Amino acid sequence: MKRQLGIAFAVALATALALAGAATAPPPTSAQAVSEKSASAASVENGKELYDRYCAACHYPATTAKKIGPGLKAIYVRGKFEDGTPVNDQTMRRWIEKGGKNMPGFEKILKPQQLADLLAYLKTL
Repeated sequence: MKRQLGIAFAVALATALALAGAATAPPPTSAQAVSEKSASAASVENGKELYDRYCAACHYPATTAKKIGPGLKAIYVRGKFEDGTPVNDQTMRRWIEKGGKNMPGFEKILKPQQLADLLAYLKTL
């Protein structure tokens, strides 16, 4: 009987500790959610400005038609570059930084946050 009580107590204690741990991280407040959404919107807006400055001369944003470089509409949705490389943040970042056949690299021009903002914008196309 003592053994069963000890086991029941241990299970109850473990459950209480687990629940207490889960309760220590409160869900984000609506103000936090709005702030994160605003930061995301600001990132996309900054990315659009960078796109207009550095990319728009060679890439159409609203079509897949080629200008000098390929059109970028739905580039993330399409899932592959013209050469078959998968489109994801890592490959897109590398392409922008290093450039390509007819594209200059922007590694020394764009700061990491600017590149992140540009990627955020490209995902909206």
